[in-house]
Amino acid sequence: GDGVPDKYQATVDFAVNNGSYAADFATHQVLTFSEFQNGKWVEKNPAPTMTVPVDGTDVNATTGYGNGAWSGTNPTGVVVKAGDALTYTFAYTINKYTVIVNYVDENNSPIQDPATVATVDHGAAYDAASSIPNTITTAGENATHYALDSVDGTISGNAAGNVVITAKYAVDTVNDPSVKEPDPNEPGDGVPDKYQATVDFAVNN
Repeated sequence: GDGVPDKYQATVDFAVNNGSYAADFATHQVLTFSEFQNGKWVEKNPAPTMTVPVDGTDVNATTGYGNGAWSGTNPTGVVVKAGDALTYTFAYTINKYTVIVNYVDENNSPIQDPATVATVDHGAAYDAASSIPNTITTAGENATHYALDSVDGTISGNAAGNVVITAKYAVDTVNDPSVKEPDPNEPGDGVPDKYQATVDFAVNN
C-alpha cells in the first residue's frame, strides 16, 4: 500500500502491441483524488488527470510496423474517477509494401504499363523475375520489338519498403541469321540491335 485508501485512487495502465514506450513515460499511473486534512479525506480540486501517450514521442513502433491506433477505447478525453482501474492498448500493424516493375526504352519512356507484381508484408520475400520478359513487342500500328537491355533495382529479396524495379529495353529488329524463315510478327533475336552489326554479301555474275 501507499497509505491512501484505494477508494480514493485510480490506476491507469498503458500497453502496446508491436511497439514500445519511451523510458521516461509512466505506463502505470496512480491518480489520487483526495488528501487527508484535519482528520478526514478531502477531494482535490482540480482533480488529477492521466497522461495520455503521444504517438511518435511517448510510444513508437517496432521496425516494420506503423499506422498506430488505439485498440478499443481511445483514452483521450476520458475523465478518470476514483476507484477506476483502466487499461488502454496502443497497437501498430505490420507495414505492407508494393513491388512494381516499370518498362521503359533507352530514353526512359514507358513502352508498357507498369506491373504491380505483389503486395507483401515487411520482411517478406518477393521475386519479380517472372514479370521481366526478355522481349516486348508494343501494340498498335507502329509496333516495335524490344529486347531486355538492363534492370535497375533488386529483382528478388525481402521487402523493407516499397520496391520499384525498372526494366530497360532497346530496339531489337535484327533477325537471327540461323532462322531461315523468321516470324514477321516476332522480329529480332533477343539481342538489342545496338550490340550487333550486320554484314551482307552480294555477288555479280
